[in-house]
Amino acid sequence: MKDFLRALSERLLELFGREYRLFYGRVWQGAKGTCFFVLPSKVKREVLPGGRIRREYSLSLRFYPAKREELILQQQVGEKLLPELVELSGKKRRYHGRDLVYQPGEEFLTVSGTYEFYTTAEQEREESVVAAGDLMLEFDLNKLM
Repeated sequence: MKDFLRALSERLLELFGREYRLFYGRVWQGAKGTCFFVLPSKVKREVLPGGRIRREYSLSLRFYPAKREELILQQQVGEKLLPELVELSGKKRRYHGRDLVYQPGEEFLTVSGTYEFYTTAEQEREESVVAAGDLMLEFDLNKLM
């Protein structure tokens, strides 16, 4: 999961620079300004013949503009994100997105989709999962470069 979140955050950094903050799990209370917020992912796992494992991560990304009524900005960000989120490259693998959609709203833009990849049980054990203590974290974009 950390590899996927890193790939997503690096893509957002490429697209928007350090213009917006990025949170995972929960927005810090009192956070001001425009930001992205990644909700914890729903994870599916299916064991296939031969020991391969198909995994899916459901993306739910929110974009909060500084002013709630900025629907045009939400639309612009949504249009920019959809083609750019189709392929994400992590350090361990590539993630292919499908069914990517965006929906502007009164308070925030929602971008959702599904990422599928294949792995083995051994590779699964080696990969770390986001710890419960990390569920409210602000990505340090300075450390990603």
